[in-house]
Amino acid sequence: MLIFVVTLPSGLIKSVEFERCSNNAYSYLTDNKQVADCIRKHPLTKAGRIIDESQPEEVQLQKHEEEHVTNENALHFENITKAKNYLAKTFGVDTRKLKSPQSVKDEAKKNGVEMDF
Repeated sequence: MLIFVVTLPSGLIKSVEFERCSNNAYSYLTDNKQVADCIRKHPLTKAGRIIDESQPEEVQLQKHEEEHVTNENALHFENITKAKNYLAKTFGVDTRKLKSPQSVKDEAKKNGVEMDF
């Protein structure tokens, strides 16, 4: 976990915790524009230690809408485990070989089902 402090324009001091998502990468998601701006202005960001991979809101909304349109006929599950359980119960699939989200979707396609989770 990577933790540092930012000061919001209102004077409020906020602790920002980045969660580890791979060996050398951490992520932080926020919908608070003030926090996002403070992170962008932080010395670690200016030094290149933190990379801003956010997209403008219009691009995010467009991608979200495209996902909705393309996955309208797919079976929707809350998480990958529920999708695996469905494949095991319905089609008798051995879930031990389903290690990644893509492998679950591929196995579903083999059985004529489209999944989204």
